[in-house]
Amino acid sequence: MRKQRGSGRLIFVLICLAISGSVVAWSTYGPNSNAAIQKRLDQHAKDLADPNVPPELSDRMRDPSWTIKYWMGVGGKQSDCDQANEMMDKRAYARRTTKRGVVQHTYYLSDYVSSCGNTVTRALSYVEPEANKWCQYRKSDPRFETLCTEWEQNKDSYVAELHAATQPTVDRYASYPYKGGRE
Repeated sequence: MRKQRGSGRLIFVLICLAISGSVVAWSTYGPNSNAAIQKRLDQHAKDLADPNVPPELSDRMRDPSWTIKYWMGVGGKQSDCDQANEMMDKRAYARRTTKRGVVQHTYYLSDYVSSCGNTVTRALSYVEPEANKWCQYRKSDPRFETLCTEWEQNKDSYVAELHAATQPTVDRYASYPYKGGRE
């Protein structure tokens, strides 16, 4: 008996379609879909605002080597500030990414500088509510006590360090002559 041509290819194509369909369904409706992530973020925000709901720490946050300083990025590189400085060194006001000769995105110097200048505000916006919650429950868990103490004792120095890391870029941009304009 002779095998029909193309039957193996058909089976292969059907298997590929089934796999791609399940991947699309998983990414659209699975636990990491945009809707599921937004739902978790909304629930976390409600839990932070509710004084009756105790805070939860991830396994990484429970590790004694993890610190708020690390979380805020204090002492580390500020990538948007570095990118802004690189662009100013090259006298550029925009950076374009291309794919096959077609411009995909245009990133402007002013956006990098703005992001660099907002580093402290952004860091405080995600750390401060968590730290306040840890301080409310500091007596219930030794790790909350440790994190709360770190926050109370070092908050001002962390903020000052972040300002010191970002302010030179913002000041440099203020006197930068090649700002250009948006196209």
